[in-house]
Amino acid sequence: MLFEILTSKVEEDNTCYFCSASLKEYIESLTQDFMEYNIQRGIVSNVYLDNLVDTVLKRGHIPPVTLVLDSFDIDDRKINVKRYKILDGLQRTYRLKVIWDTLVFLEDYVLSDSINAFELSKYQLSRRYGKDLRNFGSTTFILEKLINSCKEENLEEVKKCFDVIQWFEIWNNLSPEEEVEKMLILNAGHKPVSLKHQLELLFLNIIPHIEKIKENKGRGLELIREKEITSKQKREEGQIYFSHLISSALSFINRAPVTTNTSLISRMQEESSDYKVFLSYSFLEGITTFLLELDEHLVKEYGKEHGLQWISRETVTVGLFGALGKYAALKSKQVDYIPEYIFKDFIYKLRVAHEQKQDLLRINDYNRFRANLDLSRVNVGDVTKKAVYKGILKFAESDFSEPIDWKSCFRGDSDAN
Repeated sequence: MLFEILTSKVEEDNTCYFCSASLKEYIESLTQDFMEYNIQRGIVSNVYLDNLVDTVLKRGHIPPVTLVLDSFDIDDRKINVKRYKILDGLQRTYRLKVIWDTLVFLEDYVLSDSINAFELSKYQLSRRYGKDLRNFGSTTFILEKLINSCKEENLEEVKKCFDVIQWFEIWNNLSPEEEVEKMLILNAGHKPVSLKHQLELLFLNIIPHIEKIKENKGRGLELIREKEITSKQKREEGQIYFSHLISSALSFINRAPVTTNTSLISRMQEESSDYKVFLSYSFLEGITTFLLELDEHLVKEYGKEHGLQWISRETVTVGLFGALGKYAALKSKQVDYIPEYIFKDFIYKLRVAHEQKQDLLRINDYNRFRANLDLSRVNVGDVTKKAVYKGILKFAESDFSEPIDWKSCFRGDSDAN
């Protein structure tokens, strides 16, 4: 795609080109995977952006889109971009493409239909074209807007709405860390990027390690990103929430449960942080394998619904790994102890107990005592993390042999500390 350079600005080793191009050329340059950029969140609901069709039809101003270059050539005041990623403006771009695709659908299918679309009500449009529109993310609302504009003007005039000039900020030579930093700054003041998504962004470098582990293990492992999780989705065996994996690893390193909040994000962004250094391939392999094997045991012991539900809660995983991290620190004072050995010992003892029909984790007790917490008097998440931490630490100190007394853990008895 060809952009016209209006001006440029140098920032250390990076250059930002302020450019212009037609909106139509930009939309037509989008590749099939234009939304598959790791640092971007998924498409979010936004009533104002859903009404972007009105702005397009009025030929109104659309805020600049920020791109990051993968491959390009510069000639005089032109920049020929072969590959790019959308750093800011994905939500707008997605909706603009939907509007353009709806316009193409209108031209190719609706106006050539045997029925006169100009005479159909919104309900009739929905009945006739709703399914086709949903297939590419559009709505009857957008189609009706375009049809009404075609009534006032002809189709060719409506298509010229995309011939308007769009502005772009195009960055060259940004490092992955700089891309994340600029994305977070650009999103300040917008609908907040979730803290879990921000945490994931800071640890994108470990995803290739997880993919390698998946290949080496040859087993069902699926890493789920925050933007891929829906409110109705239930975690399946072998699926690992990426943000939970990170917070669990950090809890192990911290030797106590961590809370995913702005303070944690800030600490993770400090260049002096030792956390990223600790996340070696062997440690990640150990913690990932442990989670997969724990899934398998929990399904056998408690069934798919109750077993997976327990370990799917972040309050449980950070409490669990905080306790195992504390236990690893205590063991390392006695012998040269490798943390991953704890994971293997934990799973081995659970398997032996299961064969002997012993219930060591007693998750049914955990659920009962947690359900009895007074929501008006305590912070359930905080109490849960502490209870799991206490229960697992005491369980580890018994050499993973004594069943967990959840009653004392939730009550906070001193003998559970």
